[in-house]
Amino acid sequence: MLVVWIGSWLLPGAVLPGLAHVPEGPHLIALMADALAGAKRLRVIQQVVDNPVQLGLLPGQMGGGLGPGEQADAGAVFEPGSEERAPGATRPLQWKETLSFIFPDRLRRDAWITGVNRVEIVNRDKQVRITSGGIQPWKPERSDAYLEPLLYRRRFLLQRKLAERGVDFNLSSLGRWEHRLVYVIGARFPEFSRIQLWIDKQNFLPLRWIFPPLSQDLSGRGQSVPGYEITYSGWRKEGRCWYPGKIEFYRKGRLVRRIEVLEVLPEADFAEALFDLDYLESIYGRRVVEKKEEDQNKAESDLDEVHQAIDAFHKKFKD
Repeated sequence: MLVVWIGSWLLPGAVLPGLAHVPEGPHLIALMADALAGAKRLRVIQQVVDNPVQLGLLPGQMGGGLGPGEQADAGAVFEPGSEERAPGATRPLQWKETLSFIFPDRLRRDAWITGVNRVEIVNRDKQVRITSGGIQPWKPERSDAYLEPLLYRRRFLLQRKLAERGVDFNLSSLGRWEHRLVYVIGARFPEFSRIQLWIDKQNFLPLRWIFPPLSQDLSGRGQSVPGYEITYSGWRKEGRCWYPGKIEFYRKGRLVRRIEVLEVLPEADFAEALFDLDYLESIYGRRVVEKKEEDQNKAESDLDEVHQAIDAFHKKFKD
């Protein structure tokens, strides 16, 4: 039977070659984890640009997460509740980040955003954020989901994380995106109503995360959450390690964030103490600074102390 495509959509009645043989979701996760495995450590330096494009994108240009009947949101900001963008802001904001990985389950992200240092750490099942308010538990948002396939390079760890995001491993299918065949984990192509991860059929590297719009949360309470998409492109191999050159984030079809990878350093030499949560808690404590107007001077003084502590910590464990 002929396969007929218009954009990213398969015409009704058409089939994809090899549709009868699609590996099951857990098998595809294992293949992806194997493809990404290699280095034991990795350091990545990247440039993040928030709100990089001011114009709405056409569905054929965006890389695709619009379902039927959805329209691009020309005035959307990056992520609901995000501290990085104020509602209604349109000026691009950019900063550099350093990611330090110890595979398969430790990650540290250091970023300076508008003059404030922010450190986020994943150490196995614990996740914390260090800011001027001290060290506190951190729950990764949808925008942080891009890190999970890049960090958890073991099948059982990656499968657990994707399941926590809502991926249904009982569903897998074959699709096409940007002139290449892809495996879709979590949905029957071309269905966009489920959370799904797309991987390249040839090399099993992740290409696309799709989070559909939600009208209610997991408890059934009313909640409006727009559709969201993450794409990976420009994959390259440094040493034994694969890593994407560009990661883009779309909300309702509009590009809201872009990450450009500047440098990939496999087997980088950095101290494991950078991930030691007990040691970090002994430095920063679990205090929260209330930045009320009458305490502004004190808050600025505390921030200076935190910066000094961070600088001292990095000097102590300098590469």
